[in-house]
Amino acid sequence: MPTMPVVHLLTVDSTSNYAAQLLKQSSAPATPVPPFLVWSEQQTGGRGRRGHEWISPVGNLYLTMVLPAQADPPTKQGLLPLKAGVIIARLLQQYFGLRLTLKWPNDLLFGGRKLGGLLLETSSNGTQFGELLIGLGLNLNHTPDIKGGDYLPTSLSEILGKDVAINELVQLFARDFLACWQALATASVPEAYAEFGVGPDELCFQDSPDASPDASTEASPDASFNSSDDANIGRRWGRLGVLRDDGSQMMQVLEQEESIALSHADHGWRWSFQSKYPMPLAVADIGNTAVKIAWYDDALSPTPDRVLVHAYQENDDTLRQALTTLKQHSSYPYPTLHIVSVRPEQTKLLTRLAQECGWSAVTVRKRPVRRHCKLHSPGYLLKDLGIDRLAAIEAWLSMLTSEQRQLQDHYGIVVAAGTATTIDAVGVDGRHFGGLILPGLTLAMQSLHQVASLLPEIAAEQALTAEIAEQGLGHDTRTAMMCAAVEMTLGAINQTRTRLQGDMHLHELPHGICMTGGWGERLAPLIGTNYQPNLVLNGARVLVLGGWQKPN
Repeated sequence: MPTMPVVHLLTVDSTSNYAAQLLKQSSAPATPVPPFLVWSEQQTGGRGRRGHEWISPVGNLYLTMVLPAQADPPTKQGLLPLKAGVIIARLLQQYFGLRLTLKWPNDLLFGGRKLGGLLLETSSNGTQFGELLIGLGLNLNHTPDIKGGDYLPTSLSEILGKDVAINELVQLFARDFLACWQALATASVPEAYAEFGVGPDELCFQDSPDASPDASTEASPDASFNSSDDANIGRRWGRLGVLRDDGSQMMQVLEQEESIALSHADHGWRWSFQSKYPMPLAVADIGNTAVKIAWYDDALSPTPDRVLVHAYQENDDTLRQALTTLKQHSSYPYPTLHIVSVRPEQTKLLTRLAQECGWSAVTVRKRPVRRHCKLHSPGYLLKDLGIDRLAAIEAWLSMLTSEQRQLQDHYGIVVAAGTATTIDAVGVDGRHFGGLILPGLTLAMQSLHQVASLLPEIAAEQALTAEIAEQGLGHDTRTAMMCAAVEMTLGAINQTRTRLQGDMHLHELPHGICMTGGWGERLAPLIGTNYQPNLVLNGARVLVLGGWQKPN
């Protein structure tokens, strides 16, 4: 597939305006014929949807790709903005190892913040469509200061911690976009969009255009979201439904309990986590022995404000009461509980209890946030990782600093020491080097008792003290069994280190081992690392937002 010709400008009012002018003078000499690409280093009149200005300082990407008239029938034209979004998300994932989130119909997000946007335009004579103009604005090296905007912006340089070469990215689109466009059948767009799109049942809201200035539709940035109902004055709430085959997005309006189909051309709804001011988030981690529920007053904060733990031995009424109490903690009108789970039966129970208490329950999809896609480093395979391991990995990646992300030959180890102990080796670029799964401390000692009846049964939770764990060798049968279980785990971690350093010639990131799980608190000091009790919960938060960027 040949590279699209590139028209490079230093400044222009709008790349799409300029491209449209070129089409009008198509018979003039040296005028490019579609497909071609117009790129400008700056725009003085950049346009977004609904007539909004697109702030276009030097340092970001502003381009318009001009494609020949599309053969898709009018009923499928609404899929074209989504098709463009999918292809751009795929190219950026391949190039940077990041998975963007697409908010219908044309927003490019990362971590709940706006990274870029699309504007598709064409002409029609009533029966046929003309050439397709795909305008793209992408924040690369400058995060715009949006005055009076209703969302938080971000940029690739802010995410990656380094500047991005604009010319290289222009060449990427000129070289690969057209081939990707032709390879993706328009009929397959709804399925492809699901990999990147904000999913069904997610909460959205729409601010009333005639809301009183004194009754602001946004909370004060200095006020707690949970202390007042002011944020909800003049606001309508809805839940996303399915994406239809014509590209329209179904929406259930909660106040009226009606379903509407959003037009592909215009809508005023936005994803709740794309708000300018703090929006709360609730996530649940359903493990093998307990349910942990975390509440974040601000979804962009890496630290939960409340954590509730429900052991399976407790009565269901305890969990029901915890959900009721948590709901009362906030004036948020339509709370949603986002669930990561390794226990399907417990997922059904929690979903039912949540709905009884006025929550909506959403299962977090198993898809990567950061994934290196080159052939020699394919990242992790989703089918081979449980959602809890995936969440723990993404949480660890979210804690890396910009400087650490540049250390491409360094790794970290994520250890979840629970009923089973999982050990995952991860590169700072998101590569999954592999891992180990072995019995947890309790399971290891129980299995010895079961196969060798003369060995005692040990209630490890009560018997394994920090002093025994530190001594390394046991002086009687019971302590020998406990010390062996500890040393087995520590040995597996150290063996993982040996392989990464000796066989792969990688370097361990300082303080790069991260420990979580029920036994993690006792094991962490022995391996010289910190204990992160809420690692999976924070990873669930990252997966919900579709990004690991910390707030300003």
